[in-house]
Amino acid sequence: MMGDETNEGLIQFICNEILKRADKEVNKENCCSKYELTVSMFELYNEKIQDLFLDPNNRVKSGLKVHQNPILGVFVGNLSKVSITSIKTLQLQLDIGNTNKALGVMRMNSKTSDGYTICELIFKQYYLVLYIRT
Repeated sequence: MMGDETNEGLIQFICNEILKRADKEVNKENCCSKYELTVSMFELYNEKIQDLFLDPNNRVKSGLKVHQNPILGVFVGNLSKVSITSIKTLQLQLDIGNTNKALGVMRMNSKTSDGYTICELIFKQYYLVLYIRT
């Protein structure tokens, strides 16, 4: 999913395609749209949800809370959302998130987390509508 220095991961591939297509759409003649791509990254570890974009020393010790809303659906409250404008920006954020993961020594691999990591990408497209009064 994440890839490495030599192989692009699925997350990078998807974001690259989204950014290319959005830029192509915005650069069309007479285009009246804009877009926003944000990323969040959190970890479920020891039954607590932690924001991986925050320094471990600055996190809420009890973890973040899951909320449900009839309009927004299920979401994690107070989760950091970072605007992504390039693959370089995305990779920087993924690196920060991976650095802040809780690493638990497992039997076979000392670099594997015992938790679950979720990377959330949100793409919003806005259409600008012009009203002309006559």
